[in-house]
Amino acid sequence: MPIEDYFEVLIDDKKLTAKLIAHKIPEEDFTEEEVIDFLKEEGIIFGINKKSIAILLADNGRISAPLVIASGKAVEHGTPAKLSPAIFTTGKEEGQSGGRIELRDVLNLENVTSGMVVGKKISPGRGINGMNVFGEVIQAKPGKDFTLRPGKNTRIDKDGEKIIATCNGLMSADEKMIHVQPVYEVPGDVTMKTGNIDFTGTVKIRGSVPSGFKIKAGGDITVFGSVEGAELESGGSVYVCEGIVSQGKGYIKANRDVHTSFANQATIYAGNHVFVSQSILHSKIEALGKVVCKEQRGNVVGGSISSGQGIDVNEAGNQMNTPTLFYLGVNENVMIKEKEARTLYEQSKESMLKLSKLYRVLEQKKLTSTLGAKDRLMMLKVQNNILTVNETYQKAKDDYEKAKSIMEHPEEAAFLINRHLHPNVSAYFGKYRRKIVARHERVTLTLNNSEITLTSL
Repeated sequence: MPIEDYFEVLIDDKKLTAKLIAHKIPEEDFTEEEVIDFLKEEGIIFGINKKSIAILLADNGRISAPLVIASGKAVEHGTPAKLSPAIFTTGKEEGQSGGRIELRDVLNLENVTSGMVVGKKISPGRGINGMNVFGEVIQAKPGKDFTLRPGKNTRIDKDGEKIIATCNGLMSADEKMIHVQPVYEVPGDVTMKTGNIDFTGTVKIRGSVPSGFKIKAGGDITVFGSVEGAELESGGSVYVCEGIVSQGKGYIKANRDVHTSFANQATIYAGNHVFVSQSILHSKIEALGKVVCKEQRGNVVGGSISSGQGIDVNEAGNQMNTPTLFYLGVNENVMIKEKEARTLYEQSKESMLKLSKLYRVLEQKKLTSTLGAKDRLMMLKVQNNILTVNETYQKAKDDYEKAKSIMEHPEEAAFLINRHLHPNVSAYFGKYRRKIVARHERVTLTLNNSEITLTSL
């Protein structure tokens, strides 16, 4: 009987994997050439696995499970252009000791001086073409490019590739912009003498922030001690060296990232990522980007963790089976962020068009006649408004595109558990939920074809 009477080839949706299944036990032996000819008749000419063919022939065609007989080459799309902030070599802070050394070194950023290059643009990658098992080329998409924009107190060089500081201060990096912020420093703990802080630049607190206080900064907030039930709001990132112990009070809110050693009964909101080196206990964490807790013990127990782009931890839940919730990809917060960013984007876009039109009218008037004092003042105000609205427009556009990407590609968010996954942990991918009922080791949870799958790392 011909070989096709015994075997069938199954191809995955992306045409990258061909599997052989047996419908009945062959009554005769086949050669390698006959198997390859059979595959070619099925159109499979690339990535044929001769080791799999050897296994098939060694067992006289007796296979109880699908056998991967050919594998294509996955396409590698080009990496997007990105901004690479300058990295400064730092010394140790005074009073540094014990397990706090590493984190303190990370947070000890040097002040920059006017004229210093604080970042540069990394060009987008071209990507590498792939090929499916039928020998068809899978074209790689080039990485997305972007134009460098100056942040606060910075300028772009004439080639458009580097960002240069225009004043002395502390650097604060965004995904596509770098700011140099003036610095307000508290030499010790925040006290009644210090009071609440509301500063346009970067705030550095050498001590701790007790319950009840409010810290607001246009740039980053760095706390070298701990944060209790206080309210911290940052236009950049928040760094807390000695951990957050909120007892269910206060919150941390950052437009960018949040970095801390541990979080206990804390509430954290991040416009980008959250990095916790030790433990997250009974906390509420919401990040539009990733949540990472794996440097040391890396355990998450109780509370809820919400991430738009993925969660990476060492241990989820505990041996006491404490209920612990994880939300990935599209959720209510992502949808709210997308709606807010889209609305602001449309509003600022409309304002830009109106201001630009008014500016062109004034420029035309300037060419045909001498502008009076009122018109000159109006022109100056329009110029300043254009700069302000353009900054709002660009940020809203970036936020909208990020949230939109999460909503369009929910399957890209993954939940990685590098050590232990305990029972009574629930993972949500949008409207889909999977409750863990048994202990697992080193696994990942992903959303595939409307089903949450659990696979080994």
